[in-house]
Amino acid sequence: MNENIKKLAIEAAFDENTSMPSDKMYTFTEEKMSKFAELIVKECADIADFCNQVESTETVSSVLTRHFEVKE
Repeated sequence: MNENIKKLAIEAAFDENTSMPSDKMYTFTEEKMSKFAELIVKECADIADFCNQVESTETVSSVLTRHFEVKE
């Protein structure tokens, strides 16, 4: 799992259920899932604000996909 997403899942208090280190699963309530989504949106907004403050040739979308390690 991407470290940035994992950090947000921990912050949203997802419960980790592990039978083996390679078999990590996370459980969550509707409230925790809502918190997770809010944290993702906040992180995206913070990145967009940062991109607007600095002169960059990169688009906000390319910075976000790199930050969350999303393959295009």
